[in-house]
Amino acid sequence: MISLNSVVLPPDLFWSDEFGWTPVASALEYGTTGSAFVDVSKKKSGRPITLSAESDTCWLTRADVLALKALADLPGKEMTLTLYERIFTVIFAPGEKPFDAEPVWQEMPVVDDDKWVVTALRLIEI
Repeated sequence: MISLNSVVLPPDLFWSDEFGWTPVASALEYGTTGSAFVDVSKKKSGRPITLSAESDTCWLTRADVLALKALADLPGKEMTLTLYERIFTVIFAPGEKPFDAEPVWQEMPVVDDDKWVVTALRLIEI
């Protein structure tokens, strides 16, 4: 099961950038004598967790999309992401669009059980 706080997310989401991050931070500089100075440390947080899906496979109700929007509208809101057996404390990625969602079809009037496609959620581990 995948969930963000109380919002249950479709199982079609996958962690697309799971192996694109390293906890190692390093910098290389050269002194006036030409000697290399290497500064290495370990990052304590900030790992990106982007949950992605194919464009037509990840459906949520409009009510669930509104619940995600309500979470995204709370600045710095710490949330619990359950990704099957793993649990992470996350926030929406600062400076990025929190998630991508669009209706599967347009109907009037709009109701909470209308279907929406979610193709990305952008989070970082804190």
